[in-house]
Amino acid sequence: MSQEVQEFNTWIAAYKRQLDVENQFKDSINKIKSQFHYQRMKGLTKLLEYLYGLSENDIKTIEKIQNDDQYKVVNNVMKYIIEPKEPVLITHKPSEKKLGFEVIQGICLSHQESKKNFRESGGIDSVLGIIDSQPTLSFYGIEALMAALVDDPESQKYFAQKKGIDIVVRIMTDKKMQRNIRIRTTEFLRMLIENKEFKNKVQSLIGEKAVTYMESKVQFNDEMKKGSTMFINKLDTGF
Repeated sequence: MSQEVQEFNTWIAAYKRQLDVENQFKDSINKIKSQFHYQRMKGLTKLLEYLYGLSENDIKTIEKIQNDDQYKVVNNVMKYIIEPKEPVLITHKPSEKKLGFEVIQGICLSHQESKKNFRESGGIDSVLGIIDSQPTLSFYGIEALMAALVDDPESQKYFAQKKGIDIVVRIMTDKKMQRNIRIRTTEFLRMLIENKEFKNKVQSLIGEKAVTYMESKVQFNDEMKKGSTMFINKLDTGF
């Protein structure tokens, strides 16, 4: 087989793969608009598989799809899963919303423009309201917010303007809140206090000693959870 034929076959295979990913991804988006629970779950699950298991070329295909408003992940997940307006969808089960948050987390981590889209479409406002009022969804909402804010100064600034730091600190200091949620909020705040303005805000809420301890114990490495646990223990007993 000549080199030209091999190159052509390689191109054909890549093109077929691109079409397959594009068609199945769009089909998954359409499924989350369904009035049936099992279809929505199927669509969300498939989206997660794509977002966390694709090659670099596949991700580029998905990025291209995100230029089409009809198939933007953030818009559709927020409209049909996280905050559905249609009566037939309001009966969503918590499992759908949890998966929805995971999908938002995945698209924000793999597609920078989706962070801007999330902010401009009101996603930050909506998720802040959910984590502040629905404890069973707080962990997943916080995960989505972290993904939407990391490496995005504009979204971080907007988050702070919407009293997001106050809400996260309130959750972290609430001893009645599940421990895994409090630990995750600690990691969230540790990310934010890299910004001096946000650091000053957190210090005004929990004190300078607490922030200093957080900076020293909660490191961006494999020991992060251990450090966050130590911080919560110290927070509960006093600095």
